[in-house]
Parts: sequence; C-alpha cells; structure tokens
Amino acid sequence: MAVYFFNLKQNNVLIRDRNGTICENDESARDHARGVAKELIRHREVGCRAWRLQVCNVLQTPLFEFLFVDEDETLDALPPRMRDNIRTLSATFASTWDGLNRMRRVSGQLQQEETLTNQAR
Repeated sequence: MAVYFFNLKQNNVLIRDRNGTICENDESARDHARGVAKELIRHREVGCRAWRLQVCNVLQTPLFEFLFVDEDETLDALPPRMRDNIRTLSATFASTWDGLNRMRRVSGQLQQEETLTNQAR
C-alpha cells in the first residue's frame, strides 16, 4: 500500500491533490485515476478531452498521466479514424498547454534574475 496523488492538469491550470489516496500499487492507482476521470468527464466530454490526470507517488514525482479523451465513452459510436483524430487533436492541445506553461515558468525565472541583477547594481 502506498499514497498516490492525482493532480488535474486542466489546460493551463494544475490542480494539485493535497490529500492523496492509498492504493495497493501502481496498477490500482491507474484504475482509480481512470474512475476519477470518467466521473469528471461525464456530461462535459467535449470541453475536457484534453485534460489530464497526473498520477504521482508520495514524493509528488509524476509516475504517469493520461488524457481524459481516453475515457470518453461518447467516442465509442464514432468511426475509428474519427476517434483517432479526436484523440490526436486532444493530445496536441495538451502538449501545447504544457509547452506554454513551461515558457511562462522560464519567462518568470528570467524576470526574477533580471530584477536581482538590477538590484545588485
């Protein structure tokens, strides 16, 4: 048994799980995460297909994450190619948000360094 954290990556927002959940192992944590994602996506599938659930260990080190689109049962009725295109598009959106968030962090760090340099002069 171990404590796992399930962080919601919602476009440009990271909502951290502050409490954690005890799971038997990584596979049971994955199953729990899928259940949470299914609950969150229900009745608002289109708006949150690019959301992700990041599963972390007790040290908040990411172990894995997955897209909500993978739990979207409304896609089951679509032709396979259309499902694949929607999944690819959702993954691209998610990846783009990650890139933008990294750029914001780096930009903030550079601004802090510039401020410290200017104060030291």
